[in-house]
Amino acid sequence: MAKKLKPALIEINGRADTKTVFTTLDQVWGKDISERYGTLDESVYRTKLDEMGRTELWQHCTKIGLPPHDNIGGLKKKLLATFRQYLSEHSAGQVKQQTPDSDIPDHIRKIIQN
Repeated sequence: MAKKLKPALIEINGRADTKTVFTTLDQVWGKDISERYGTLDESVYRTKLDEMGRTELWQHCTKIGLPPHDNIGGLKKKLLATFRQYLSEHSAGQVKQQTPDSDIPDHIRKIIQN
């Protein structure tokens, strides 16, 4: 019978190697930052807001920490603004990848090696 091969795992110090860049201590300790809004995708959140009724919007505002009011359009705009602010606070931005040694021109490589 053929022997089953185990999938290759890349681990460093007992942790899986991921490309995640943590920006808060909550993320380091494993707390999911999407808990507050239920998603980190703005289009999904916008759809979720459009499907909510007045009572659900007020409950959501209370959960987020915003004071609810009667103007539903203004309320949705404020919720989207706080969602965008939350995303910008919890995102690390673009991480620049290092260029491999093969991309370095020869004249620069000679300078580095000397």
